[in-house]
Amino acid sequence: MHLGSVKESVCLVSMLKKIKIKIKIKWYYDACTLDEKVYKKIFQDVTSSKHPVMAVLSHLALGEVYGNLFSKKGKKQMDVFTDFLEALKRQRRIEIAGNDGVEEILERVQGVLSSERNDFTDLVHIATAIGCGCSNILSDDRGLTGIETNKKDKIKKIAQEERGINDFGITWLKVK
Repeated sequence: MHLGSVKESVCLVSMLKKIKIKIKIKWYYDACTLDEKVYKKIFQDVTSSKHPVMAVLSHLALGEVYGNLFSKKGKKQMDVFTDFLEALKRQRRIEIAGNDGVEEILERVQGVLSSERNDFTDLVHIATAIGCGCSNILSDDRGLTGIETNKKDKIKKIAQEERGINDFGITWLKVK
């Protein structure tokens, strides 16, 4: 599904209106994955009848996406992305999360990853995902997906202690 037109956006809204499933699982989408190739993947995730997922995006992720769209793709693609977000929001299939209130989690994540070469924004994404109760971060950013296994285990422990998340993960999202 390529969401490049208003007609396709209206079709997506119509399809979302038909879905009435209780959401239990939250997945955080990193800004690196939020381009036109991933809209279909997010739609499939949030509309799955077996495992419905709530898509979580933070203010930081949205700022990064809009900045990338503005500088590389233009207003038309910004509008398509906005329509997509609004459709998910109207159907309660997306949570827009602030990045505030996660300072203690951020400090703990920084302590685990102090020797890594992560951007500060990657650390904020991890802390925000944990703070929102997400069980998974989907990303194609090697700064997130390339974290060493022993350090991922320590981050899992932080998620468990801070929010009771038993199986926190960071998953490589590859969209063709």
